[in-house]
Amino acid sequence: MVASAFIRERNRLIERHLHVVQIVAKEFYVRLHGHVDLDTLMSDGYLGLLAAAGRFSASKGVRFSTYAKHRVRGAMLDARRDRDWVPRLQREREKSGECSRGAQVLSLASTDGSGIPLSDRLAGVPAAASPDDARDALADMLCGLPARARRIMMMRYADDLTMREIGEVFGISPSRVSQIHAGALLQLRRGMSG
Repeated sequence: MVASAFIRERNRLIERHLHVVQIVAKEFYVRLHGHVDLDTLMSDGYLGLLAAAGRFSASKGVRFSTYAKHRVRGAMLDARRDRDWVPRLQREREKSGECSRGAQVLSLASTDGSGIPLSDRLAGVPAAASPDDARDALADMLCGLPARARRIMMMRYADDLTMREIGEVFGISPSRVSQIHAGALLQLRRGMSG
């Protein structure tokens, strides 16, 4: 009898909150510019709603609609990631667009604010067979840098910003920018030489 009361209450929760799945699915659909099937999102969301109803505990002090919204969104994200054949890190890099911009804009001839070319900063790196090979190798290495270091390199060499200006953008001191810049150069040197 207690089990049937629990099941009835769970079913009532689900029926009262079906609209949450529709709202979250439509938000995802708009954010992904229609690159995903709305029905698939809704199916994934319904599974998340079922899981939320089964795990919800009113004693936590959270409304079910709030809890369900997070569980539905999580179920949709998990299902999308499970279906995606591209590794997550690569997908994040593509989304940021910085790696492709680095390949197009930054080259070994790029100079920092003092006029010193990046090739001089990477002294000791063996010369590539062609300028295109060097640019491709540099672009690959830029994509391997952490996002912050990559942005600093782009700002320094492609946008000709000073360490102070870059620091203002990130909200850090110019000396910290210099440390990150030096670390990125070291990582690029290691990658290009080996």
